[in-house]
Amino acid sequence: MISLAIALVLCGPAKGGFWEWFQKNEARLADAAAKNPVAVMGEIQDELEKTEDDLRVELMLDATPSLVITADGNASLFADARRVAGAAPKLKRWKVVALRPRRAWVADLEVEGRKFGIADFSWRELGRATGKIDLELAIRGRTDANAEQVDKAAFLVLDVVLGEADTENKIGVIDFVSKATKAHRPMGELPGVVDTLAQTP
Repeated sequence: MISLAIALVLCGPAKGGFWEWFQKNEARLADAAAKNPVAVMGEIQDELEKTEDDLRVELMLDATPSLVITADGNASLFADARRVAGAAPKLKRWKVVALRPRRAWVADLEVEGRKFGIADFSWRELGRATGKIDLELAIRGRTDANAEQVDKAAFLVLDVVLGEADTENKIGVIDFVSKATKAHRPMGELPGVVDTLAQTP
């Protein structure tokens, strides 16, 4: 089971009253999110699923909390996520964001009882045969026993470092290894390389 040990909590159209409900409850949700973000995420997710069962929500708890409408990496749902976020009314206590944005890494990822920091992930470029960057991700602490879960968690790391849209649109094939070489580079250097590619929707 993958869990994020951070206040980065995984969160349509405005049809069915979702945004009406959210606006009515925004102050209560903002106050509660500071104390129990997981419970608030679940409540918002349940309400969204009444009309949008393919989209997910995340919370980013900064000075002003952000409600992220995410397609969870499914490019076919990007337009839906943007449409839903774009339908949000003016809110006093929340920002609304379409798709997971790039953001600073603020804590560890916990996978199968082991914590992984951003320094545990590194990358090297394998090529650009499809116009996207093919990567090899090296993950320190990756074993045969946890490889499946750790490899899945690596996509969350990419979404943090690059943002959801660029991870889907600009990253191609991804291979995973357990040991970095001198050719592997820190994750913080990946956005600069990705940004050299042409802009995509």
